[in-house]
Amino acid sequence: QLTGKTKGRHQSRPGKRRGADTKVDLEEALHLFAQNLGLSDYLINGEVDWDKVSNRMSEMAASVAESAKKAVMERYTHDNGAVKWGTVLGDAALAGMAVLGATWTGGDGDADRGSRQSFT
Repeated sequence: QLTGKTKGRHQSRPGKRRGADTKVDLEEALHLFAQNLGLSDYLINGEVDWDKVSNRMSEMAASVAESAKKAVMERYTHDNGAVKWGTVLGDAALAGMAVLGATWTGGDGDADRGSRQSFT
């Protein structure tokens, strides 16, 4: 609900503001920021509840790991659990070609390194 309009106390020049107003403004801004990002559950009286943040990050990490495992299983196994050897061998061939290509170019993607002149 940001309208771009300011209230009376915000119309003064920044250098003229009192410390208490600044603290209140920062707390309001933090609350608005957290609310807009759906993070208000992680704030208690304007302070970050790091235990809740830590728990949520652990949940997210577990979810990411499970998603990665599922993606690998879907890519490399059939519904009955048998290995998709065509996919395995195709991916291995692509990886081998990438290594070979990196070896030919010196590993850093700079194929024309030998054509440089030194001006020392």
